Amino acid sequence: KHELLCQLRDMAYAGAQNLANGDLDALGRLMHEGWLLKKQLASGVSDKAINDMYEAARQAGALGGKIAGAGAGGNNRKLSHWRCPQGRRKGLHRRA
Repeated sequence: KHELLCQLRDMAYAGAQNLANGDLDALGRLMHEGWLLKKQLASGVSDKAINDMYEAARQAGALGGKIAGAGAGGNNRKLSHWRCPQGRRKGLHRRA
């Protein structure tokens, strides 16, 4: 678990550098890698509904995403999809 947290910390620094350099595609890919690591931290990080939303965004072209919410079964979940083509976003809102 400690190793995962260290990787996430390092990714946060890399993401800040990507943002400063304007490399938004690299930032999106890094967000996806971070999400995969976060899901390994604990079983309650995600559930089927979140996984389905996230995967729908990836299928629509998003490079990565950020899940934010109340946690532990809370109902305030938001998915920000990174670099998802504008024309594909409407279908994602209907699925969520």
